[in-house]
Amino acid sequence: MKSNVNHPDTKLSELILHPERLHILVTIAGRSMTAKQIASALPEISRASLYRHLSLMRKAKIIITISERRVRGQIEQTYGLNEQRSQIPIQEAESMKPEDWERHISIVLAETMANFSKYLYSSVAEPIKDQITFRMTPLYLTDSEYEEFAEKMREFLKDLIHNRPGPNRRRRLMSLFIAPDITEMEETS
Repeated sequence: MKSNVNHPDTKLSELILHPERLHILVTIAGRSMTAKQIASALPEISRASLYRHLSLMRKAKIIITISERRVRGQIEQTYGLNEQRSQIPIQEAESMKPEDWERHISIVLAETMANFSKYLYSSVAEPIKDQITFRMTPLYLTDSEYEEFAEKMREFLKDLIHNRPGPNRRRRLMSLFIAPDITEMEETS
């Protein structure tokens, strides 16, 4: 059964983790953009779909209007990401089933791969110079060591996330996935 994203009880994860909406959110994260700028950055999303997604995300307060200006008699809105509403609430995550996690992670992985592919096949790609990084590294941590690591990572990123565009600053997309190594968990049980 298809969910009704206009229904007031719709989960935030269903709004955020729709492939096209996630693509829009990644595009405007850390930026202020008009619908025209978003459409230009995402030509693969039809204008009708883009406006429908923007409307849904505005109603859910996932994106907010930063400013408005009159352009040829029309009001043009500039949008930004509402940091507090652009993450899945812990209460919602706690009630997710394995298939929900799998579907949501698949969508984020697909978005990550699409961004890598778009970059790699562009005329400006220089992976070594641009310090493209990807790795899978095992970390042996107790729960408390992991909590400390996660807190330090959040603290470190907190200031960087709010950097604004400027001279010599390039926008870089970071995706981070951390999960227990199930093979080792099965071996020790």
